[in-house]
Amino acid sequence: MCRLSGYIEATLWCVSVYSFMWISVDRYQAIRKPLRYETFQTRARGQCWMVFSWMCAATLCCPPLFANQKKDNFDSDTLVCMLDWGTTSAYTLTLGILVLGPSIISIVYNYLYIICKRRKLYSGSLNKDKEYASALAENLANPNQKVSFILVLTFWLSWTPYAIVCLYEYIGEEKKSPMVHFAVVWIGVLNSCWKFVVLLPLSPEFRLAFKLLCKSLCCRSKVRLDGDGGMMNADCEMLE
Repeated sequence: MCRLSGYIEATLWCVSVYSFMWISVDRYQAIRKPLRYETFQTRARGQCWMVFSWMCAATLCCPPLFANQKKDNFDSDTLVCMLDWGTTSAYTLTLGILVLGPSIISIVYNYLYIICKRRKLYSGSLNKDKEYASALAENLANPNQKVSFILVLTFWLSWTPYAIVCLYEYIGEEKKSPMVHFAVVWIGVLNSCWKFVVLLPLSPEFRLAFKLLCKSLCCRSKVRLDGDGGMMNADCEMLE
């Protein structure tokens, strides 16, 4: 079960990396083709991206799950279960290239392109027609542009200390203290909590969805308390 837990953690991490890559591609398309974005970037295309991400992550993380591991999968320093990637070092390197290579290259290129386009637009050096410039300015002003960039940046910054510690131990062959291992792993894991902190003040869509969620939970609790089917407030009726 501990080995299975480690496999699920690795799969979810790979899915997160791929998801941020696709988010950057989506934002790139919105700036690269502002006039055709709505017709080009369909819901079906986004669903195909996510299915591809889940299938790749689940498949690529499988081999270490069935490897012959002599030591326990529970890491007493970080208090989490992890797969022993050291027993399959060649495959681990290949997996890192397959997951991190396309993702990092895509994210860096896409957001550098967006930044350059934004600078050209507001400096007046963009030689395009008025309709194109208007659509581009509208897409650049979309809060999702800033939110997606901050989410991607937060994710990578939260896992950077762990990567630095692992690289330092691999090169210097000197193991850090258990407290350092615990801190760097959980700083990375807790990036999921920071998403809420980022989305709540910056994303109007997230605030609206969160507000509706809270109201729906409140209405459900009132319905359970009112066994005679009494009248609900206006908000509950609107949600129904």
